Amino acid sequence: MCMRCVAATAAVLTLVGLMVLPKSVPVRNQPPVGIPCCEPTTAATGGYNEAGGKLLAIEQLPAAQPTDQNAKNQNSVGDEKARQEKQLVMDTARIADYTGYLVWVTAGLLTAAIFQFGAFYVQLRYMGRGLKDSGAQHAAANKAFVFIKGFRCVPTSSKANVDDVEFWQILPIIENSGSTPTRRMISFTSAVVRDAELPTEYDFPDIPWGGSVVRLSRDAIGPHSQLNGGPYPISIDDVVAVSKRVKFFYIWGWFDYDDVFQGTQRHRTEFCFQMSVVLNPRSAKNIDAIAMHVHDRHNNTESECLRKPAPYTTTSAHDVPPVAFAP
Repeated sequence: MCMRCVAATAAVLTLVGLMVLPKSVPVRNQPPVGIPCCEPTTAATGGYNEAGGKLLAIEQLPAAQPTDQNAKNQNSVGDEKARQEKQLVMDTARIADYTGYLVWVTAGLLTAAIFQFGAFYVQLRYMGRGLKDSGAQHAAANKAFVFIKGFRCVPTSSKANVDDVEFWQILPIIENSGSTPTRRMISFTSAVVRDAELPTEYDFPDIPWGGSVVRLSRDAIGPHSQLNGGPYPISIDDVVAVSKRVKFFYIWGWFDYDDVFQGTQRHRTEFCFQMSVVLNPRSAKNIDAIAMHVHDRHNNTESECLRKPAPYTTTSAHDVPPVAFAP
């Protein structure tokens, strides 16, 4: 048989087979390859298609049942989820505990800070009080303090015979024993010769010596310095009378002044001295014939004084009447 006959026969048989076999029908809603079908697939069980071809019969399959492995996987997933939820609850409780602990620690630190602030405030007040006391002590130790240091009693004569004394000059020695100078100081000194001793109720008014007006002195005394007051001359006859206690000679007065420190009060010193004659006052050789001793009254300082400190004034001394500061 020739090759051409064989080829023709094969072609005829192939054409006949294609005409006899039905055409295939596509399956609708078919899941992707590799994914198991969960829903049953339903197709036509018979009939013909639009072209007249006969449809293939498709059997309805039952739903896929979970296998043991799937059940294990689902149980494992459930256990893992439960474990995570339990861990979340534990972590939340731990965070809550830490938060409470931090709250207590913060409260403790705040309380400690409040106590520390209170202690610092108290310490600061004590420091301020200590500085104030230290400043007050420094002022008290270094402030000016004015008083009568003593007297110079000088015999004086205008005669050729200098030993024949005509009168004695009485000069108070005023001293500032403080380490700082005085400021705005005013003072006055009275001197009198009396026929009787000072009475107990005497109020020590300002009495001018040898004049009719009170002459206030405005002075400044440096630290640890002295200043001579007076002089107050008294005749030899009065001195002899004093020696016989027929007459009595007194010098009294006061000093009002400020110091250099801020916030301090004005100061006052009151003094009173009485003359005593211990040697012959007529001879100039007896330079120690007269002594001035402290009287038993009107020798005070600060709040113990008979009167309060007078304010500083620039009024002329001639405008100040006698007994200017008498009560």
